[in-house]
Amino acid sequence: MKKNPAEELDRMELVVQLLQGTGKSTLKSAARSFLVRAPEHVLAELDAMATIGKKSRNSMVVHLLMAAMDQVRDALDDKTRRELDAKISENRDRMNSDVLEREQLEA
Repeated sequence: MKKNPAEELDRMELVVQLLQGTGKSTLKSAARSFLVRAPEHVLAELDAMATIGKKSRNSMVVHLLMAAMDQVRDALDDKTRRELDAKISENRDRMNSDVLEREQLEA
């Protein structure tokens, strides 16, 4: 899925600005936890970026993932991008359904 053209910055530029102390962001979205195992050198770099960018490790991971996913998506051929978009839509529908089920159980 392409980004909204009204966005002032692309996601990679936002990460750069966060690290340079000139950018601000607040992530607002439903969130789910998942476990990631990373080599120690990656974690050291991630923590340095989070510290310099005045973000939590989690927030920096999300920003970096979104920026990287944008770059990969932009490099895909049309057929693969359509396949990816269909799978993303399917996953979002499933996640929304899971949320509705949990809300009904809690009611």
